[in-house]
Amino acid sequence: PKRLVQVATATQLQTALNNAQPGDAIVVADGIYSGKFVIPATANGTSQQPITLSGSRNVILDASNTNSGYVLYMQG
Repeated sequence: PKRLVQVATATQLQTALNNAQPGDAIVVADGIYSGKFVIPATANGTSQQPITLSGSRNVILDASNTNSGYVLYMQG
């Protein structure tokens, strides 16, 4: 990957999504991440340099309420 971006907090995750560039590999550490996360339209990967978001099955994105909408949303 162009950049390996390791995150361990909800704030770090949103910052990594906000600043994602083609070729970035965003790796989320095990844990619970509370909030609603947005991948902005400016995060433009390519087929040659995709932006990847990964973590183990021990990563939990928690929006608190299933009736309140999304937990991870991609704009654009």
